[in-house]
Amino acid sequence: GYNSNDGMIGISYYYYITESFNKAIKSVETLFSSDCILSDAESSELHNLIGLCYRKKTDFGNAQMHFKLAYEKGKDAAAYYDESGAMANLAKIAYHLLDWDSANEWNRKAISCLQKELSIADDEDYKITLTLFLAEYHRLSAECLIWEGNLNRANEELDEAEKLYAKIQSRDRYYIRYLYTKAFRNILVGDYEEVFDECELLMEKATSSYDKAQILFYRGISAFKLGRIEDCLENAATAYEYAKKIGARLEMEEIIGLISLTDSHNLLSEHLQCYSADVNETIQNWVRYTTSFIKNISRRG
Repeated sequence: GYNSNDGMIGISYYYYITESFNKAIKSVETLFSSDCILSDAESSELHNLIGLCYRKKTDFGNAQMHFKLAYEKGKDAAAYYDESGAMANLAKIAYHLLDWDSANEWNRKAISCLQKELSIADDEDYKITLTLFLAEYHRLSAECLIWEGNLNRANEELDEAEKLYAKIQSRDRYYIRYLYTKAFRNILVGDYEEVFDECELLMEKATSSYDKAQILFYRGISAFKLGRIEDCLENAATAYEYAKKIGARLEMEEIIGLISLTDSHNLLSEHLQCYSADVNETIQNWVRYTTSFIKNISRRG
């Protein structure tokens, strides 16, 4: 079999999970350029992995290229799990390009492709893993729909995720994301105080810098909506440090967008000198969109 590759693939994943994205990219590139024989399924898996690293580094061109290769390889191998991962990843790229129709279409395809894998799985542990991933796909779909402002559809997706989590006792590292995406949804509903408090509790459960940055970003938005500018800035500044630690440029820029709404430019000046010159157009457009989206959130009902 191809088991000789497992060690190297495992190391690449380890780098990704520990948020060492440059090391992960290097590790995957080494595998691609070595003379080891990769199956289509392994190849799909690795293209997804390296694409995610480029996505975190906001190199959307390289990310999209690798996700498309992952999709093709996964399809060739009838590896529904890897194919569905590529689709979910292409949806992430599409929605950051503000292409909502494409994003929602890729999300729908990802969910049905993963359901196909689940329907043929016979190992119980594997079924649990797939069910947890299915919940994550519904959450990703909800996140996209929230940013689009489509609250009804976002609620449907979060409900689907909740049903799946209710079916199984185990929780994976994505469960925290389901919880903070629900908090983000609640900001749109106007539950600012509840979200502000809940995010403090979520910080105790979060382990990755990425998740901490997201939680504090949402906490900052809720503080901004409450008119508590000091709280907003404090959370945004800490969120920014977490995002900066892992080089998550898109998230850093989203946070800067939030800070800019408070007219507090002391925090911005250092950042703007270092970075803004080399922020690509995709990020500029996305941040322009998110900043205006945050500004226009108003209590409903």
